Amino acid sequence: MSILPINIKGLSRKQRIGALVMIILLASFHLYNFIFYPIIFRFNDTFSIYDLYENIDELQLVTSDTIRVEESEFNIRSVRNDSIKMKSFDPNRIDSIQLVSFNLPRKITRNWLNYRNKGGRFYNCNDLKKIYGMDPLTLDSLLKYCQCTLKSKNVYSDKIQFGDRKTKYKERNKITKVNINTADSLSLTRLKGIGPVLARRIVKYRTRLGGFHQLKQLVEVYGVEDSVLLINKSFLTVDGPLDKININKCDYRDLIRHFYFDKSITNAILKYRKQHGTFDSIQQLKNIRIINDSIYLRINSYLET
Repeated sequence: MSILPINIKGLSRKQRIGALVMIILLASFHLYNFIFYPIIFRFNDTFSIYDLYENIDELQLVTSDTIRVEESEFNIRSVRNDSIKMKSFDPNRIDSIQLVSFNLPRKITRNWLNYRNKGGRFYNCNDLKKIYGMDPLTLDSLLKYCQCTLKSKNVYSDKIQFGDRKTKYKERNKITKVNINTADSLSLTRLKGIGPVLARRIVKYRTRLGGFHQLKQLVEVYGVEDSVLLINKSFLTVDGPLDKININKCDYRDLIRHFYFDKSITNAILKYRKQHGTFDSIQQLKNIRIINDSIYLRINSYLET
C-alpha cells in the first residue's frame, strides 16, 4: 500500500513530472523562509524585551557616530574654502587660469566658462548662483572678492562691454556689388537665395558659356529662380569681355560644346560656310534659314569673324 494519498502508478508521465516540480517548489519555499527570515522572529523562545533595548542602544551609537563624521567633513570643507587664496575679480572677464588658481571644484570652473561661452552674463555678483553646482559655501567665499562691472541689463552697455554680435554679423555679410562674370563661388554665396552648391553651378555654367552679357541669363542656371534674380538685382553687375568663337575657324566640336548651339544650328552654320566660304560679318548668319531673330540675338554675342 502506498503511503502517498495519490496512486503514482495511475498517473501519466506529464502528471508525475508536474507533481515532482510542485514538491521541489514547496521545499524551496520552506528552505528560503528558514535561511532569510529574521533571527528575532525565528527564535521566539530566546528573544526578550531586554534584547530589543540593547539593539536600540546600538542603533543610537551608530547614528551618533555618523553625525560626528558628517560634522567633521563639514568642518574640513569649511577650512578648505577659507584657505583658498583669492583676489578681486570680475566674473564676466576672469580667465580659466585665475579660476584654477582659486582652487574651485573642477565642475564649477567648467560650468562657469561654459555659461559665459554660451552668451551668459553676470549683471551682479549674486548672479553667480546661476552656475550649476555652485554651493552656498563656495558662493560666500567668492562674494567677498567679486567686483561686477556690468551693472544692469542695458543693451547699450552690453554692446560696449562685449560687442554687438549682430552688427558684426551684418558687417561681415554686407552685400556689395557682385560682377557675375568675375565673382567666385564664395562671393556668390553672399547673395540671397544662393548657397554653395548653386554658386558652384553658376561658375561652371559661366565657364562653359563664355561669360554673361545680360543679368537675365542667370536664370538659365538650373536652380536659380526668377525670384532670386529679382531680390539680388540691385547688387548685380555684368562687366568684362566674353569668350567668343571664330566662326571661320571653328569646327563641330567648338560649337557643339557651347550651350546655345545644338546639332541642327551647328550643322547649319558649318554647311553654309562650306557652300559660301568664310563669313564677312556675323550678320550673315541671318541668311541661314534655321536661325531666326531670337536665335541670332542669343548667339551673336559669342561669335566673331
